[in-house]
Amino acid sequence: DWGCLKQQTKTGTYATGTVLRIQDPELTSWLLEALLLSRRQESMPLDQLESSPVLFPFAAASVREALRYPNKRLSIIRHGLDAEIIERNGD
Repeated sequence: DWGCLKQQTKTGTYATGTVLRIQDPELTSWLLEALLLSRRQESMPLDQLESSPVLFPFAAASVREALRYPNKRLSIIRHGLDAEIIERNGD
């Protein structure tokens, strides 16, 4: 039991419990890549990746910092003035 869900007083009702923080940029990078693969997407806006419910119960300390970690399978692309997109480079 990771303690990620806490049962409430009403049966069948749960609340968010412990969030597991990831400090390792390599692990964060891997998790983001896994998210893209699981959704069968080649790219996704960074803000959507950061807030995706698929990552529950994990929270990355810094997604942007993790993307600086060398990962030949992911790229970050600036789109317009303020949008960043994460893209898979292929298999």
